[in-house]
Parts: sequence; C-alpha cells; structure tokens
Amino acid sequence: MSGVGGLMRSDAADRTSASNQTGLEMGDFLKLMVAQFQNQSLDSQVDSTQYITQLAQFSAIQAMNAMTQSMGKQYAASLVGKTVAVETPGGDVTGRVEGVNYYSDGSSWLVVGDAEYALSDVIQVIDPAQQETAAAGETEEQPSAETSEKA
Repeated sequence: MSGVGGLMRSDAADRTSASNQTGLEMGDFLKLMVAQFQNQSLDSQVDSTQYITQLAQFSAIQAMNAMTQSMGKQYAASLVGKTVAVETPGGDVTGRVEGVNYYSDGSSWLVVGDAEYALSDVIQVIDPAQQETAAAGETEEQPSAETSEKA
C-alpha cells in the first residue's frame, strides 16, 4: 500500500515492538516480587504490606493505561467522517477520516485516503458541519456601509 507521507500498515511490527518497550507487565512485576522474596536475608526481611501496596499501585497504573487506550479508541472513532490535518515527516496532510484501525498493541490508526496515520499525529480536526457553515458564510453578501447607514 502506498500513501503520501503516512505510516503504513507494514509498520505494525515497529508499533508493536515500541509498545512492548514502554513498561513492565504484571507478570514482570510478579517475577520481581518473587525474586525479592527468595533473595531476602534473615537480617533484612521486608514487610509484606509493602508488596501489597506496590501490587495495588501497579494495578491502578494498569487500569489507568487501559482507560487511556479505551478513550483513545473512542476519540479515534469519533473522528470518522471529519476532516483532519496530520503532521507527517513529508509535510502536513489533510483529508477525510474514512475509518479507524485498532491494533493488538492498543494503538489506533486513522485511515485517510489510502494511508494510515497515528492518532497522535493529528494536529487539527475540522467538523464537516463547521466546514459547511464557514463555506456558506463566505458566499453570503455582507451589507455595505451605505446600506447600514440608510436603515
């Protein structure tokens, strides 16, 4: 698939590897916790409430991340049918959002023309209703100064 300036579906592997480098998963956290339990000495035993607190904090962070991804998906879906301007390395691209692709890494990519663009690359959103109103306002004649003074 070719497109003007957008990141294409072939970059899905890059998106996945980048998302895997963003942080620890719950399994990683549990492995670290087990390693700490196994390697503690009799002289310096760690209070188990610290582990419970850390686990609760980690769970809260995971919940916030899931909520952020969900909100991103909802926002991306709300852009379908709207005109967007997207910043790309080759220059800004403007077009109508025809659809959204969701990937297993949690990312949402907008389909504009024959290209996909990351939601984070959107720099402007133009609602079609606002676009029509602006176009209609440009075609209406404004009363001249002479007509307003006579009235």
